[in-house]
Amino acid sequence: RSTEVCPQDVTYDESKPLNWKSTLRGSTCVSTELCLEGDGVPVHRKCSGDFIHGARWNKPSGKCINRNISHVTRSLYELALSSTSKNACYYEGLAGEVASLVSNPSLLTTADIYFVSRIMNELAKIKETIPSLTTIIHILNNVQKANGAYVKLSQTYFNSTNILLDSLQRLMERITIGSKYRDDGLLLAITSQIIVQVSDPIMSNVTGLVLLRNENISNSSPMPTHGYKSFEELTIKPLKTNDNNPDFLQNLNNVEVAVWVPEDVIMEYVKGDKNSSWYDHSPDCKNYMFSLLKNTENRPKIVIVVFYDDHIFQNIYKAENSLHFEHSSNGHDSIVVSRVVSVSIPGYSPDLPMPIPIVFRPLVNVSSIHGAKERQCTFWDFTYNSSSASSSLGGWSREGCVYAGNALSDTTKFGNISSLLNVLDVCVCTHLTHFSELLIGVQDRSTTAYGFVERDYHHKKALDIISLMGCSLSLFGVLGIAVTAIVFKSWRQKPGTKILLQLSLALGIQMVIFILSSADITECPTFEQTITCTIIGALLHYSILAAFAWMLITALLQFFRYVRVLGATRPPRFFLKAMIFGWVVPVIPVLLVLALAPSSYIPPSPESTILCYPSGLPLYFGILLPIGLIVATNLVVYVTIICSIAKIPNRRDICEGSPPLVLQQLRLGFVLFFLLGLSWLFGMMAALGAGFVFSYLFCVSGTVQGFVLFLFFVVCDPSTRNLWT
Repeated sequence: RSTEVCPQDVTYDESKPLNWKSTLRGSTCVSTELCLEGDGVPVHRKCSGDFIHGARWNKPSGKCINRNISHVTRSLYELALSSTSKNACYYEGLAGEVASLVSNPSLLTTADIYFVSRIMNELAKIKETIPSLTTIIHILNNVQKANGAYVKLSQTYFNSTNILLDSLQRLMERITIGSKYRDDGLLLAITSQIIVQVSDPIMSNVTGLVLLRNENISNSSPMPTHGYKSFEELTIKPLKTNDNNPDFLQNLNNVEVAVWVPEDVIMEYVKGDKNSSWYDHSPDCKNYMFSLLKNTENRPKIVIVVFYDDHIFQNIYKAENSLHFEHSSNGHDSIVVSRVVSVSIPGYSPDLPMPIPIVFRPLVNVSSIHGAKERQCTFWDFTYNSSSASSSLGGWSREGCVYAGNALSDTTKFGNISSLLNVLDVCVCTHLTHFSELLIGVQDRSTTAYGFVERDYHHKKALDIISLMGCSLSLFGVLGIAVTAIVFKSWRQKPGTKILLQLSLALGIQMVIFILSSADITECPTFEQTITCTIIGALLHYSILAAFAWMLITALLQFFRYVRVLGATRPPRFFLKAMIFGWVVPVIPVLLVLALAPSSYIPPSPESTILCYPSGLPLYFGILLPIGLIVATNLVVYVTIICSIAKIPNRRDICEGSPPLVLQQLRLGFVLFFLLGLSWLFGMMAALGAGFVFSYLFCVSGTVQGFVLFLFFVVCDPSTRNLWT
């Protein structure tokens, strides 16, 4: 048995054979046949094992469902299948076919993105073919605009986006040599999500690029992104080595990104490569190297690529059959707060003789993000967790990059402009690749919105639908209890009913806020409505704590009723004390959060979560701690009550004509489970990573609490039901 490669193999899906090509140990293989699971993910198989026991195949990930396979998916599959066995002539029109098929990004699936990555990888291997820069960029642009969940899945299982980025880098090396440049020595391609500028610094004197907004902004404000949905709405300005005039300095007020390779860096770069065909060995080239270059064909080209966001830079790594989200190199959670910029000089080493500057303007209000500890300058490391880009899932690394604060070095040849950079961050890097700015210490709450990392988009949609349906049912039950109390005075004056009404009111407030925020009526996730988001978050925070406070009060009453039966009396002024504990005490944690960390109610980025909800320490101490204590107390009460009623057959006879005692005990145990809020145990298990099964259990049981109370106390209670008859 080989220790490095799993051999070719055949498995059977029912009667259909699935062929698997030989695969390196640690890599994932997709069957040669078109075979998609129910969620559209290609059936795949991992080659696992170790050096001692050898490489071995795992079982296939699922069965062939092949439900509603689109024309795009079938066509991309056929192109990917045939691209490995064609000659160079075949590849001439291949990129154009792919660009046509992926022209509608909203239709791209996990399988489509995987097939595109395979095609691009094969295209990058054919040295005789030089595809059009515009065509390649349009393909990548549409992948950048595809559904984020599908992009994430395709990267997680098949390393698709990492392979795409690596293929782009290899293709650019050939494009820079074979493409026709403008008379000024520039090659520029602009799409909504990607900008590519290729410059001949000798002919054009262009060594960089600046991305500008088309309107003036305050120097003291971070760069907002709302209203600017694409690069086509911004201005792209090539930077020349002599751009130190007042007009450029004034334009810097509107900059989002500025990056350039200083002349000194290029000269040192070339001087260090004595074997370069365009290097002039004459002694006079020390200060006038650019004017003495002899060979015009093999001169270096500076390639700058700007990505609108980090959509295809997926910070994830793969464990067996589960997803985990990457942490930064220092162990903290992080988010990208800038554009992603790539700088390269094809044909030359990525290591620089001296550092180059990259200027970023943060795209979010960094000061308002709770938990942010520091800013870091990073680059995309293709070999972050493996030795090759094809097997590594990639990740952000800060090796060779330093956050230089808000000042530029005097050696950058752009004059003293530090006074204009009070909201611009400067990174200095000693190598060439993809760069971005990270904010460390921020948790991406989208990964834990349901207590687990979604396997795909369908789980999230299913949980959303279940939650909204459950909340609607619960709200209906609360309204039923309220109407019964309004109509029948005798029923609402009962001591137990008074407590039930308070609990129902707290649940009703919670459900209304949840439904409204989930329906995006308040648009909380946007930074333009931070006040509204804070108010909604505080109300949701308060309603949850109030509901649990009344659940604890209810647990105390049930303890008096079923455990301390003989001689049990309620404390004096019990209802008044219950009102204070149920409605006033929950205000205290909310006020503390509003006073100490109001920004914790605001999502750290527009796409991070659908709810305005506390994060960081306020989440742990303001919500999880009190809820955990109450649920633990209620669980003790629940177990005590169950043990108490289980002894009833030993103490008294069962009355004739009444329902079986076991049935009564089961019904009581069922309603107490909901009444005391014990369904939240499922939510806590899900939050601890127990799996999506607990997330579904929590969404099913935790959201219908009000409806269950209505059924038990109104519909199934004979005395209350008779009031309506």
